[in-house]
Amino acid sequence: MTSVPRLIIFISLIFLAASCAFHSGMVTNSRLNDGKISYQYEDVAVGYSKASYFLGLGGLRKDAMLNDAKRNMYLSYPLKPNQFFDNITLDKKVTYVLPFSKVEMILVADVIELDSGYRMNKGAGYLETLTRSAVKSKGDLSNYEPVLLVENARANGGRVVSINKRNATVFYVNADGLIRVGNKRYSDIYKITNLESVQMKVGVQLGVERNFILMRNDKSSYSLRGKVIGMNRDRLLLETPEGARSIQVNEISTKN
Repeated sequence: MTSVPRLIIFISLIFLAASCAFHSGMVTNSRLNDGKISYQYEDVAVGYSKASYFLGLGGLRKDAMLNDAKRNMYLSYPLKPNQFFDNITLDKKVTYVLPFSKVEMILVADVIELDSGYRMNKGAGYLETLTRSAVKSKGDLSNYEPVLLVENARANGGRVVSINKRNATVFYVNADGLIRVGNKRYSDIYKITNLESVQMKVGVQLGVERNFILMRNDKSSYSLRGKVIGMNRDRLLLETPEGARSIQVNEISTKN
């Protein structure tokens, strides 16, 4: 009888020994060295790429992954003529679960907006090369679109940076104000743009505030008043006096 638990412990130790992750990164220097230039920090942009390997084979080369992350950053945040990326940081994460490994690259940059007198134009050929790869999508969700996530009754803004089979990778700022990149289930990601097909399915418009009559498992009902601030095909995200609240579409009995 004791051999089985020992075997389980032994296998667990082997798995832990073969599973690990390594992080590395770098930060570029600011390009704003001219004290005469007037500018402001407008936003933060992110680019993401990943590749999987088996015994070191497969996936993309390191330089190809970096270029892919750069392209995704430009696609996720189209710059205006007087904007550019600055203070770029590169985070690289390598995860090993032998014999497999996964490499992730994350570029994060400040979006700098110069005075209207300064313009940085991009040629048509440059833009065509940059956007040559097709934008991936799954269902109603597409790469690079802005979304909302819920954490501790708070709605946090984010942007999709990778469409995966079972989830999407989202760049977001969490409830503590920290920048995060993580995989989220599609049912936990709430759309705020391009909502025509979703609104038609759920029968509710974004921005509407009303009383929702919701059904409990025991068939009893209760009322919840809130403003619709995001949605997907399964859930609505409401802004209520108690904070952000997610409800299942199939829980809704009536809407007043």
